[in-house]
Amino acid sequence: VSADDPVRMEFDDDTILSIRDFDIESQRSNGERDAVRVRPFHHLSPDTEGLEKLRAFLSIGIGDLDEDQCQKRLLPADRLREGIHFFGMEHYSAVVHDLSPIFEYFAASPTLVIYDTEEIKGLLAEIRDETAARFESSKSEGHFYPPPEKTYISEAELDHYFNNTRTIEFTTFSEEGTARFFTNPTGDYRRKIKGLIAEIKKELEKKQQIFLFCSTRMQRDRAEELLAEVSIDIDFPLGFLSKGFHWKDAGVLLLSEEEVFGRFHRPLHSPRSRSRSLTYDPSHFQPGDFVIHLSHGIGRYMGMRKLEIEGGMTECLDIRYEGDDRLFIPVSQLRMVEKYTASDGASPSLARLGSKAWNRAKAKARQSAGSIAQELLEIYAARQVDKGYACGPDKPWQKEMEASFPWEETEHQLQASFEVKEDLKKLVPMDRLLCGDVGFGKTEVALRAAFKVVVEGKQVAFLVPTTILALQHFNTLRERLEGFPVTVEMLSRFVVPGRQKKIVEKIAEGQVDIVIGTHRLISKDIRFRDLGLVIVDEEHRFGVKQKEVFKKLKKSVDVLAMTATPIPRTLSMAISGIRDISVIDTAPRNRLPIHTEILPFDDGKIREAIMREINRGGQIFFVHNRVQSIAVMEGYLKRLLPERVKIAHAHGQMKERELEKIMVDFLDRKFDLLLCTMIIEAGLDFPNVNTIIINRADRFGLAQLYQLRGRVGRSDRKAYAYMLIPKGRTLTTTALKRLQAISEFDYLGAGYRIAMRDLEIRGAGNLLGPQQSGRINSVGLDLYARMIKEEIARTRGETVEEEKEVKISMPLSAYLPEEYVSDSEERMNIYRRVAQVRTMDKGDEIGSELRDRFGPLPPSAENLLKLMEFRARAFRAGLDRIEIEADELLRVRFGPGHIPGRQLLAAIADEFKGKLTFHTDNGFSLSVKQIETRGEFEKEDLLLWNASAGVGDLESLLNLLEFYAK
Repeated sequence: VSADDPVRMEFDDDTILSIRDFDIESQRSNGERDAVRVRPFHHLSPDTEGLEKLRAFLSIGIGDLDEDQCQKRLLPADRLREGIHFFGMEHYSAVVHDLSPIFEYFAASPTLVIYDTEEIKGLLAEIRDETAARFESSKSEGHFYPPPEKTYISEAELDHYFNNTRTIEFTTFSEEGTARFFTNPTGDYRRKIKGLIAEIKKELEKKQQIFLFCSTRMQRDRAEELLAEVSIDIDFPLGFLSKGFHWKDAGVLLLSEEEVFGRFHRPLHSPRSRSRSLTYDPSHFQPGDFVIHLSHGIGRYMGMRKLEIEGGMTECLDIRYEGDDRLFIPVSQLRMVEKYTASDGASPSLARLGSKAWNRAKAKARQSAGSIAQELLEIYAARQVDKGYACGPDKPWQKEMEASFPWEETEHQLQASFEVKEDLKKLVPMDRLLCGDVGFGKTEVALRAAFKVVVEGKQVAFLVPTTILALQHFNTLRERLEGFPVTVEMLSRFVVPGRQKKIVEKIAEGQVDIVIGTHRLISKDIRFRDLGLVIVDEEHRFGVKQKEVFKKLKKSVDVLAMTATPIPRTLSMAISGIRDISVIDTAPRNRLPIHTEILPFDDGKIREAIMREINRGGQIFFVHNRVQSIAVMEGYLKRLLPERVKIAHAHGQMKERELEKIMVDFLDRKFDLLLCTMIIEAGLDFPNVNTIIINRADRFGLAQLYQLRGRVGRSDRKAYAYMLIPKGRTLTTTALKRLQAISEFDYLGAGYRIAMRDLEIRGAGNLLGPQQSGRINSVGLDLYARMIKEEIARTRGETVEEEKEVKISMPLSAYLPEEYVSDSEERMNIYRRVAQVRTMDKGDEIGSELRDRFGPLPPSAENLLKLMEFRARAFRAGLDRIEIEADELLRVRFGPGHIPGRQLLAAIADEFKGKLTFHTDNGFSLSVKQIETRGEFEKEDLLLWNASAGVGDLESLLNLLEFYAK
């Protein structure tokens, strides 16, 4: 902290930073920063200059290489130009960007405080050695990286900064610089809120000050509610306190969440969370994909082009149709374009522009969707007849249990939990699919639902596909519900027959509140006294007979199914509205993407991957999904690796006790590498395992690969997944597509997108029968599902808003410059969000996020947001075309059925007296002509609303239309 200019910086643990960008917490009027937060540098954001510098660096000595080697050398620059992220890109940061040590950001010399100095120095040395080793090995792999000293600060430089900076060092063995004062521990008030309130009242009578530290505002709200009797007399500061204490000399009692809620609520440092709309859009597409324009039909998306349209620059989608016809769709019309997905993975025929065939195909598909809508309504009506149990509002115990969650909930986790609990409050039995990426918190949502049902006096059945997962869920639930009067039991082959018999009897008598089990839980001898909720983890892993049991349960019992990658049929049913769905696609904070590589089976690569993880203190999963040869593979690994590497194997055919012991020993880190089959696929949580190697990855399904990869990367350490394929063997087309997909989707929150890609590869299957397949293929799954939703609404008598364009033509640029948002995929994502804007609040939210993430908006980006605001307002007002010309003439056309009434026309005429003209030759329209114009203007540089008086006329007109609409 500098005495002259205080600056606070927060760092993630165990993180070495290569700094370019940082989040500004606050900024003074003179531009000086009060606080910044620096985050790990994971991806590059190169501008044109940076790409040129990278290409020049990669071209050093290129004249001595052949053509293939030249292409390989220049590939990183080509990938970054196309916006493609890839493993190892951070090595080029020193070439692409000007990097500076963090010390150079301070105007005055700061005071540096270091905790556990020796440990930090050890970590630095370890990372330097690892970086140097990777650099040396990269040469043999054909990579051309700048040397580490160009990218990372050297030991000598760091010592220089330390020696020239006032430094305070703390270690766990020294109390230098610390203050000693005598305190007493507080009591333990977990599950004893009344006792805590009584204690607080006593201390208040002694004139003690009382503080309860809460990590988040949500935790503070919970605490104030639970302590409502005394909340007005105590303080609830936001902050992190590891343990409470009583400081009598100062007259202060400080409490932490540990004493009140049962577990320490761990702090999670990160920038403010993004909104839900920043996550993956299922209609996302890339160059080469088939897309559908709602007015023109099926085409092939070729990429983005920047063009001048009607006097202004904008980015357009380049779509090819039959006969090599091209259609350039401005990003402002992105709502009209979506990805094409067939029901059986079929490739469609391209539409011919100007043909009526597309309209005929849509009409037939809508007719088919109407018949499905009728069937669905009959299914819904049948569900309405069956009455279940309606839970009441959350009770104090519910709030107390939720407050004990040791992490900060993500926005989507809270939303999913709200949706599930709202379903539980209804008499109609719940049938909801909870879709969330691996490690994103589905289990916590299910646990809260289970607890709510148990508090109501009902029982809960928790079905899981494997015994290992049953054991892990059992331990999780017992730990989370410790201290509450809830009985949790498990039924699986890990439980001896005698114990199983007693548990079955207790279930029938109602003495078991929650029972977790595998297929054993749906055996004929299982009888519940009062079953209220069935939770199914990975429903698609159960067979047809088991699903018949589920169908019977759904008639009267609430059912919650969980999955990370729903199978195509389940996903298509959720998309079409047949099943309710909640999606958790916000990554837990501090979670890093999993680096994924597809490699030929190679001794050196396998050894390097394993030893790299072991040398940093981690463990490894090695998946070999053939029990018959698992012993042979174990022998191979023992010969390949040093003796100090401890190896064990596990598979589903082992005896229960032996398998349980191996898994527990591995969790306790008694050995380094677990050679196993697919038994680890579902839900297991081993935080210290951060490398997984999957042998014969070409034999696995896409969802299986994604689930297996999700077994690592569940902490804040970088994780690695290696997909091994046979050397020199040709893969099938389907296997190749799956491996390409799993390699492409290596970022957080890709589960839903993986499921959509699986939907494309395997097809959606039949929604309600085989007869729909042709209709789905003619218009694509997304459009067909939308038609079903619309027809359901129409059948119910609801108003369906027609998807139509509001064409706006203004002679000013409206787009996101590449220098502002360099990643083409990210730009497309933002364009799609902007195109969905229907309210001013939403437009303001997007604008704030863009400023927060990328900096001040350039004029063309400001214009883009303003145009979207006009489009949204014009849509609600019934306009279908707006034109503003350079001579400041405003033309507006009303859509069919939206001609203004006499009173509104009189108001418009009065507002634009002397410069208004009406037209009725092509619908009803009006034009407003400015008497005095401002002359020419630079359309690239000016903001839209400052450039033309016609914009002011348009806003006045929209205000009138909105006023009279009310």
